Amino acid sequence: MEKLQLELLRAKTNHTSFLLCFIDINSLKLVNDQYGHREGDWLIKTIAESISGYISKDDTLFRYGGDEFLLIAPRQTEEYVHELWQNINEQLEDKKKKFKKPYTLSASYGFIICAPSDDTNLDTLIQKADAAMYKQKHTRVSSIFK
Repeated sequence: MEKLQLELLRAKTNHTSFLLCFIDINSLKLVNDQYGHREGDWLIKTIAESISGYISKDDTLFRYGGDEFLLIAPRQTEEYVHELWQNINEQLEDKKKKFKKPYTLSASYGFIICAPSDDTNLDTLIQKADAAMYKQKHTRVSSIFK
């Protein structure tokens, strides 16, 4: 959270922007309930490692809650996050096959671009990124059932 506060201050001071991505692991509760917490821990680590393997050296990824992560990406764009998730999703699909998992390895994400004109606090930024994630998750689930 200190890193996020520093990034917000840096963006305001330098008149730059940064991308804040809220990430939620899909079906962690189901994995824990059906396959045990050890398997759930493997899922969390695997997804975190996949994300870490594709982010820029200037980015910061940290666990925000049980199955939630925040990604801070200075001076990044919407295209960056879409390409990032395309690569991550491909790698997660490969790991599902490699480790013969009976469940999907996936995460939902939502992001906002935080500009220096944003006169807001950290909680508001996180809430906005969280709302974007839920919108993406809902859109994804809706498209599966169409």
